[in-house]
Amino acid sequence: MPVIVATQHNDNQRTGANLQETALRVDNVNVGQFGKLLEFPVDGQVYGQPLYVPNAIGARNVVYVATMHNSVYAFDADEPPGPPAPPPPLWSRNLGPSVPLPDSAIGGGAGYRDLQTEIGILSTPVVSLPHNAIYAVAFTKETDGFHYRLHALDLQTGRELFGGPRTIEASADGSGAGSVNGKILFQSHLQNQRPALLLSNGAIYVCFASFGDHGDYHGWVLGYDAGTLAPLPDAANLTANCRAGGIWQAGQGPAADTHGNIYVMTGNGDFNERTLGGKVTLNESALGGPAAANIDDTLIALAWTGLEAQRRLNVAVSADGRQFTGKVTLEETSVDSPALAFANSRLYLAWTGTDDDRRVNICSSHDQTRFSNKVTLDEPSSFGPALAFGNGRLYLAWVGRGLLHRLHVMSSADGVTWENRTVLSERATAAPSLSFIGGTLYLSWAGTDWDHSLNVLESTDGIAFGNKKTFPDHSRYSPALAHDGEFQMMWAGRDRGQALRLMSGAHPRVLGNTQTYDDRGAAAPALVMFQGALHALWTGDETLRRLNIAQVTRTPSLGDCIVRLGPDLAISDWFTPWNTLELNDIDNDLGSGGVLLLPGTDLLAGGGKEGKLYLLRRGNLGRFCSGCHEATGETRIVQSFQATAKRRDSSAPRPAPHSNGFHHIHGSPVYWNSPHRGPMIYVWGEADRAKAFAFDGSKFDPVPADMSLPTVVTPAGSMPGAMLSLSADQSRPGSGILWASHPTKEDANHGVVDGTLRALDATDLKRELWNSDQAAGQRDVLGMIAKFSVPTVANGRVYVATFSNKIVVYGPLA
Repeated sequence: MPVIVATQHNDNQRTGANLQETALRVDNVNVGQFGKLLEFPVDGQVYGQPLYVPNAIGARNVVYVATMHNSVYAFDADEPPGPPAPPPPLWSRNLGPSVPLPDSAIGGGAGYRDLQTEIGILSTPVVSLPHNAIYAVAFTKETDGFHYRLHALDLQTGRELFGGPRTIEASADGSGAGSVNGKILFQSHLQNQRPALLLSNGAIYVCFASFGDHGDYHGWVLGYDAGTLAPLPDAANLTANCRAGGIWQAGQGPAADTHGNIYVMTGNGDFNERTLGGKVTLNESALGGPAAANIDDTLIALAWTGLEAQRRLNVAVSADGRQFTGKVTLEETSVDSPALAFANSRLYLAWTGTDDDRRVNICSSHDQTRFSNKVTLDEPSSFGPALAFGNGRLYLAWVGRGLLHRLHVMSSADGVTWENRTVLSERATAAPSLSFIGGTLYLSWAGTDWDHSLNVLESTDGIAFGNKKTFPDHSRYSPALAHDGEFQMMWAGRDRGQALRLMSGAHPRVLGNTQTYDDRGAAAPALVMFQGALHALWTGDETLRRLNIAQVTRTPSLGDCIVRLGPDLAISDWFTPWNTLELNDIDNDLGSGGVLLLPGTDLLAGGGKEGKLYLLRRGNLGRFCSGCHEATGETRIVQSFQATAKRRDSSAPRPAPHSNGFHHIHGSPVYWNSPHRGPMIYVWGEADRAKAFAFDGSKFDPVPADMSLPTVVTPAGSMPGAMLSLSADQSRPGSGILWASHPTKEDANHGVVDGTLRALDATDLKRELWNSDQAAGQRDVLGMIAKFSVPTVANGRVYVATFSNKIVVYGPLA
C-alpha cells in the first residue's frame, strides 16, 4: 500500500514516522546521489506541513500545500526535474483575503513579530479519504471584521464541499477574561489557529492559542462534523474562569487515541484545579474585608464597613449568591472589617467600634433589617473581630490592643452574656478568623513573624487550643477556612499583587495544592457554603475597593498542562508540573511542545520550554503533585527527565536570548522501533545536539543512547531547534533516516531567516548523511526556514515548506 501523509506528523499518534519508505536509505542519501530536484512556487509563506496523497487525482500522487495568503495548492508530487520554468499546480484555490501585518488588533500591533507579512492559513490542513476532502482553516479580514472559516475542498478539483465554508464561532460558560454576563465569546482577532487540524472519529478538531499572549484570549478546542461541517454541541474552553492557556504546540496537531480521546498541551496561563466562577462585582466599596454567613441555606448575609468618611456598617442579603438586596446601613461605625454568624434564628454582627478605646461590639437581628441587643465588651482591639457558631454557642475572637497583640477568645450561649475569656500566647497584627466545622472550632490568623506566616489552631470548647499548624504561606491578613467535602483555606498572598490563593486538603494540618487566581484581595477574604456550593467574597484592590463574590467551582483552569478531552470535548484529565507557577511566571510554557502517543502502550510523552520530557499514563495523567519539588521530582507520573541540555550547561551552545537559559523543545519527539536498539524517540532542542532515548515499553533511559556530533547542533542563540521527521522501511537495518529542519545560523523567533535541512542515520546520529548546505554552488540550498514545519517524506522524495514562497523538493538525483 502506498504511503499516505494525510495529517501533520503522519498519524494521529503524531509519531512523525513514514515506515513505508523503500527508496531512501542511508547508503543513497549523500551529496553525490541526493539533492534538490525542483521547487513548487506558491503565493505566500508556508507554515503548515505539506501533505501527500497517492492516486489523489487520477493516477497522480499529489502534494497539498496551504499558504499564509489563504491559498491551497495541489501539485503533482512526481513532477520530474526539468527546465527552470516552475511547474504549475494541478489546481489552486484562494480562500479569502488574508490579514496584512502589522495590524493594531493583532498581537498588540507593530511590535508583534512572531508572524510577519500576513496571516492566512497558519495550521497544517488534514485530509479525509472517505470524504475525498482536504480541510483547512483560513483567517480573513473583511469589512465586518476578522473571521476564521473551516473549508472542506474536493481533493480532485478544490471546490468547496458540504455547503462550506463554516464560520468558526463559539461560546462557553465562564467568568474568565473577556466574559460578559457569565459567557465567553470566541474572538477571532485574539485567537491564533496554530496547531494542525485533527480528524478523529468523523470529526475535525480545531485548536487555538493567541497572537503573542495579547488580550483576553483562551485555549479553545472546537469540533465539526467532517461530513456536514456542523459544529459539535459543545466547545472546550480550557480556562473558562481565568485566561490564557493557549494551545499552540509549535504547530503540531492534537493527538488522538483509538477511543477518540484527544490530547493537547497548553501554554501560558494559571493552573488551578478549582476556579472562581460566576464572579460578580458589587457596587459597594469596603474598608477591610467582607463578612458572610449562611442563613438557613436560603440567604447569604453580607456585611462590610463602608469606605465613606463615617465608616458605617452595612448588611445585605442574597438568595442566589449573585444579587444582594435589602441593604441596611447602621448608625454603628467600625475601624475594620465586621464579623457575621447565624445562630438560633438570629444573625449576629460583631465589630470594633470607633470610640476612643476601640471596643468590641455585638448585636443581632431576627430579620436582617433591625439590629438590637447591642453589647459593648470591655475588650479593646485595633482590628476587626471574628465570629463563629457551633455546639450551641457563639464564639468571638479578636486581637488585643496591648503591645503583644495577643489573640483572645470568648463564647456565649445567647450573644449577650459573654464568658470563658481565653488569652492565647499567639499574636497577630490583623483581624483573625473563626470557623466551626465538624464539631471543632478553628482559629486562623497571620502571624507577627517577619513574613506573616498563616496559622491555624483547633479547639472543641473555645478555651483549650492545640494542634497548631503554621504554613509556609504568607499574608498581611487572616485566611478564611471552610469545608465543602474537604477543607478549603483562602487568603490574599503577599506576592503577585496580593493575588487570592486557595489550598485544599482532608484536614487543615494537611492542606496543600495551592491555587493562585488573577483576582487580588485588598484585605482578608471570606468563605461561605451556600446551597451545596462554596462561595468566596473579597474586597478588590482597585481604588474603589469594590466587593466581589464568586463560586469556587471544580472547573479547572488548565494553563501549562497536558489535557485529555473526550470526543465530545469534555475535559476528563490533566497533568501539570509541580513548578507550574514558575513556568507561567517566566514564560517557560509547557505547551511549546506536542503530545506523542507511544505505539503499543497506554503511555504518552511530551515536553516544552524546560527541555524536560514527561511520560504519562493516558488513563491517569497525574494532575498536580502539591508535595513534589526539585528534589523529589514528579512522583505521580511514570517519569520525567531532562531531554535537552541542562540549564547553564557550559558544554552546550548558548541558548536563545529569550529562553531564560533553557534549551526549549518545540513540536514533539518522533518515534521509531529501530533494528538494534528497539523503540527509540528522537529529540532535538534549541541550541543543542540531536538525541535519541531508548524506550523499554514502560520507561525511557534518561541517558541518551545516541547523540549527534558536537559540530552537528542547532545554532547557538537560536530558536526553534530542529523540527523532525523520520523515514524507514519498517525496522529494516540501513533504512532509518532522521530528517531535521532548523535555522542555519540565526534566531527565527522574531525574524525570517535561512534554514538548513539535515539527514542523519537514525541508528547512528553521529553519522550525518547529507545537509542542504554542503553541495557546491548552493545546489541544494533550502531558503528561508518555515520555523515550525516538519519535512514530509513520501515515495522517495522530501517536501519542505519555506518562508521563501515555495516548497522545495529533494530526492535521488538520478
